Amino acid sequence: MHGICWRYAFTYNRRHKRKGHFFNERFKSPIVQSDVYGVTLLKYISQNPVRAGLVERAGDWKWSSYRVYSEGEYNPIIDILPSFEGLSAKKKVAARMFREMVDGVVGGKEEMWSKSLVIGEKAFVKDILDKFGMNKADKGG
Repeated sequence: MHGICWRYAFTYNRRHKRKGHFFNERFKSPIVQSDVYGVTLLKYISQNPVRAGLVERAGDWKWSSYRVYSEGEYNPIIDILPSFEGLSAKKKVAARMFREMVDGVVGGKEEMWSKSLVIGEKAFVKDILDKFGMNKADKGG
């Protein structure tokens, strides 16, 4: 993702005679403790365009993986995450469960996840941060 973002910003900046980052923040790839947190993170990510006021419903955002997870729509660039597959062995059941979790839910305590490097129970987060010598201020939230 870093390479894609860098190349796009480089090309855009050269074409428009500007400098600096194109996207507000760097691509994030947090450490996630378990599938339970992974599914909740998918829910959070699916609601980003809604929270930003770009669409009214998560499924309306053309560039989202929401329809892949909620409707089983095929998209060759999206790999289904194990967290989603853990909802149910039956794809239709997993899709229904995902829709129910995402639709109509905006905001909530997951907001802090946009700044987190580690997602999970407090003890897990502390353990990972300690392991890599990072304090809470380094964590970003």
